[in-house]
Order: sequence, then C-alpha cells, then structure tokens
Amino acid sequence: MRSFLRPHLLPLGEWTRLRHAGQRLLEIAARVARQAFSGDVRRLCAFLGTPEREARWVEIDPGEPDVVLSRLDAFLDHGRPRFVEVNSDAPAGFGYGDRMAGVFVRLPAFRRFAETRAVAYHPSGPALVDAVLGAWRARRGTSAPRIAIVDWAEVRTRADQEILRALFEARGLACAICDPRDAVLAGRRLSFGGPPVDVVYRRGVLTELAAREDEVRVFLEAYRAGAALFVNSLRC
Repeated sequence: MRSFLRPHLLPLGEWTRLRHAGQRLLEIAARVARQAFSGDVRRLCAFLGTPEREARWVEIDPGEPDVVLSRLDAFLDHGRPRFVEVNSDAPAGFGYGDRMAGVFVRLPAFRRFAETRAVAYHPSGPALVDAVLGAWRARRGTSAPRIAIVDWAEVRTRADQEILRALFEARGLACAICDPRDAVLAGRRLSFGGPPVDVVYRRGVLTELAAREDEVRVFLEAYRAGAALFVNSLRC
C-alpha cells in the first residue's frame, strides 16, 4: 500500500494480461504443489526446507482448494508481468486498496484527469467475499455461514480487517474479528466466546501460529478436527 496519494494506473490491455497471467500462475502452482513427489507432502516440505513445527500442520489435508485468496506482488516490464512474491498465507491489503481507491476518485486532480480518460477500478473486497462464500458453498452447503476473521488482537492491520468485516455484514453475514488465543472447541464446534463459527477467514500466518503453538493449541486442534472451514488452509 502506498503511503502517499498517487494512484497506480495501467492500460486495460496490460491489466487484462496481468490478471490472466496471475490466474494461470496460481493454477499451475496449485497443481504442482499437489503432485510434486507423487503427492508426498512430507518430501515436498523437506525439499522446501519447511520447519518441522510448520510441516506437521501442512501435512493435514482438509481438501481442495488449498488456496482461495492470494496476493500476487508483481510489476510490468515491457508489458510482461514479473512476479516478486506470491503471498497466499493470510494475504492482507484488500480493504486498504479499496478504501484508497475511494479517496483517489474524490480528489480534484483525479476528477479532472478522468474527464478525458476512461478510468475504472476493480475492487477487491466484493470479490473476496464472493470467494469465501464460494468456498463455503462448495464444501459445506447453502446456508449463510457465521464468519470469524482470526488474527492476533495487536496486529497493525486491524483496520483492514474492520473494512472487510463491514463488507461481510453488508451481505447479511454474521462476522466477528477474533483472536486465535480465544478459541474454544466443544463438540467439534469452534467458537470465540460467542456463537459457533462456520468459516475462519485466517489472517494469522502459519509461521507465527506454529511458533506460538502453546498459546493457540485449541485453535490449531480445531483446524485438525475440521471444526470450521479455514480460508486459506494451512496448506496454502
């Protein structure tokens, strides 16, 4: 996220190529991850150097898709995408990007710019909500899920999560922001001091969860038990 008011503009053709390339990249990566070493995840983790405390959670297979949400950090070089990072472990910034775009369109300079050029923005937030709901419907059913956005209470990206919670609630969904340390597991149902939740929109990254396993043991055991649908899974 930029810390100053300067929009990043792309010609439509380049934007379209970037989207198609990103989608293709994620599809290929998902297939490779599932098929590498004949599907032996333990061997794949050893090849990648995944720490043991993380690998034992990656080994658990909750079913596909492994990745529902991802952020592809890239730049364009002569019209071709160059990917710097594919961030699928609790990617952030969706709400921030949408909110900043909303600021841009109100600026007098941008309004004058848009008077002579066709300018459009594709918000991430609604697509994120659709992706989470799509994963729920594909795996669990058509009922409206109760959603928990789960991350450490002290994270600096809390405002981004508040933006997304408002989007879920605007779609008529119950949504709360929860800390993984507050997890309660009872009768294969996961809760955080309130009603049971159906979907965990996971914002706490695996490296931190595994490093602080003693603090979040119930939360991780809920994942192992399939007590809720985790987006993304720990295999992401």
